[in-house]
Amino acid sequence: HRGLRRVFLPCPGSSRTLDNGNGFDDLVMAATSTVSGDIKIAGGIGGAAGAFSAALWEYATGADTLVFAASTNAPGSSFDYASGIASTGSSTFWLIGLSSSALAGAPNVMDVSLWRYTGGNSLTLVNSGPGFMPNADGSVRLTAAESALYAAGVKMNEAGNTDLTFFKFALDGSTVVVKHWHSSSPPGNDKAGGILVKDDGTVVVFGGFESSPSLGYSAY
Repeated sequence: HRGLRRVFLPCPGSSRTLDNGNGFDDLVMAATSTVSGDIKIAGGIGGAAGAFSAALWEYATGADTLVFAASTNAPGSSFDYASGIASTGSSTFWLIGLSSSALAGAPNVMDVSLWRYTGGNSLTLVNSGPGFMPNADGSVRLTAAESALYAAGVKMNEAGNTDLTFFKFALDGSTVVVKHWHSSSPPGNDKAGGILVKDDGTVVVFGGFESSPSLGYSAY
């Protein structure tokens, strides 16, 4: 048993800890700052019987307060978490992560989900890509530009290895591009570690390659 986990935010000269209050784990995966200097935190909150919901917290730097903002599950899903967060404006935030698929018998039972947050206490599911992973081991990272959202994750292929996956979304949440890349020699697992947009508009994905579980990942 891993023990109960709470949201913990270290701050200069102080720290904040927040429990979801239901006696189950909290999971923090990513964070971003707002134009006012506050912080949005993405992850998940646990529930009964192994259930999980994608979640968002807010830290106000001026007031030094950490509060829970919203949580959700995709339709038909009992296990969701957000592993990436980005902003396309002062009040619009995007979260990306994985959701358990509603498709019975699918080999890859985890879907990639994209949520939008514009305030209040709700997250809106705007896009869902089915059948990416057989389990929750495949975090998706997110970044934003003025005209698009970009994400990097992995997808399990037919050989049982993970392919690096690149996504481009329009600002209405619709899919523009999905591309997969795999290290072919030797066969193994590719992993997305992060994604960013350079000043010239070039999108950079970084991650790693694992030829054998016993050897760990080498960065690229």
